[in-house]
Amino acid sequence: MRGFALFLWLTLAISQANELPRGVAWFTDQPLTVDGVLDEPAWQRAPVLRFSAASAEDGETRMLWSAEGLYVTFSAVERTPVLGYAKAGEPVYREDAFELFVDQAGDHRQYYEVQVSASGQVFVKCYVLTEAPRLNAEGWLTRDFIDRCLWRYDVPAPESLRVASRLDAQSGRWTLELFVPAELVNRRFGGALQPRAWRVNITRHDWDLPPAVAQRRGRFLYWAPVYAGHPHLSPTLMGYLELSYENAKLQKPKSN
Repeated sequence: MRGFALFLWLTLAISQANELPRGVAWFTDQPLTVDGVLDEPAWQRAPVLRFSAASAEDGETRMLWSAEGLYVTFSAVERTPVLGYAKAGEPVYREDAFELFVDQAGDHRQYYEVQVSASGQVFVKCYVLTEAPRLNAEGWLTRDFIDRCLWRYDVPAPESLRVASRLDAQSGRWTLELFVPAELVNRRFGGALQPRAWRVNITRHDWDLPPAVAQRRGRFLYWAPVYAGHPHLSPTLMGYLELSYENAKLQKPKSN
């Protein structure tokens, strides 16, 4: 009981200190074309999520949802492209990449990480905590907890997951569009997505030189204030994403 009380205190104290970000994903009843162009009117109206203390060039993310899954767009300026080094089935975070973390239940016991490189290569990982998370003072999972209670699985991307990435060589403008199906991110609840609050984080890995260069440097940008370089080790610090009907102009059927 004493340990659980300490866990709650740490979670509340860290959340208040860092003011975890909140965002909204609006509902869409129209299937979107995943082509990386981002010209549908629905995207122009969607709320923007930005990295903390970052400019629009560093990255803007928008999200929409339907019963079938989550649509995500990311737009940024990439001045030093580093891409095409990861082999099929390998993680892509060592090159320029966007990452989406989703904890659909919000209890920190299971969450997914979807990595997408600037070249459009996808890597998916699932994390399972066998006990309630134990945290250090900074809000990271403790080393002994990681060794005992954190399970990690590479997950084949479902065929229904779709991605399109465009990188303009002249302007450096990188646009990414992603559809994450409900069958992946909603496994614990099953079926179609419904309005609810998810715990979510988005990250950008921005490298200046290829992976083999020892002197290379990377910028790691986060929406929520997680463990820098290891965002998967601070699940309680993810932000809040509300899957909402608000402003979607959807007429919900009246109950009898």
